[in-house]
Amino acid sequence: MAKAIATGTIEEGQKFGYISTFEFKLSGNLAMHIFENADVDWLHCIAAHRKKKCSSNRL
Repeated sequence: MAKAIATGTIEEGQKFGYISTFEFKLSGNLAMHIFENADVDWLHCIAAHRKKKCSSNRL
């Protein structure tokens, strides 16, 4: 939400946001981890893949 506030997409203090979902076909060559819930571990994984400075060693 910090990016949305910085770009003026939403107002500061907004207490909700949106999550995008995607459909894809599983491949035998695709390394993956499936999260059952969008919890703190899921959020950390998303952040780690978007920002190189974040650690992804929680998996």
